[in-house]
Amino acid sequence: MRRAQPTRAPGTAATRAVAVKGLGPGLLVMVAAAFIVGASAPARGADAKPSPAPQLFLQAMDDVPLMAGLAERPAAGFVFETAAGRIIEAEAVSGPAAKLTAGRVMDFYRAALAALGWRPLGGGRFAREGEILSLATGAAGKGLRVRFSLRPK
Repeated sequence: MRRAQPTRAPGTAATRAVAVKGLGPGLLVMVAAAFIVGASAPARGADAKPSPAPQLFLQAMDDVPLMAGLAERPAAGFVFETAAGRIIEAEAVSGPAAKLTAGRVMDFYRAALAALGWRPLGGGRFAREGEILSLATGAAGKGLRVRFSLRPK
């Protein structure tokens, strides 16, 4: 059974999504991510600016977005599959030019993760489908380091 979602006005980024009964949470994550990217695109017109680059996701956690200004450090993380679920560590850093603060990073992730179905638990922790995602920020030279930790509940 297909059900079309409302679309935005002509000339703006499309946000049409189709829900198909029986498809798993992976599809929902992709649809939510497409919505985030589409909703942030500017309207087209005579004075329209180019669209921003598509939303990137962490390599280690392909269902967690990577905030603009952060660069993932794949060598600093790991992925481990257990019978109880995934255990993943990932790290991203910003340079001083990005001028990111811990507050801005946490604000971004609170909004972005909520749109992807993560429920905030407080203290940089989020829950979804039997998993807990924790975010921690700290200094990295003159930039900022963000650690992502995913564990089964």
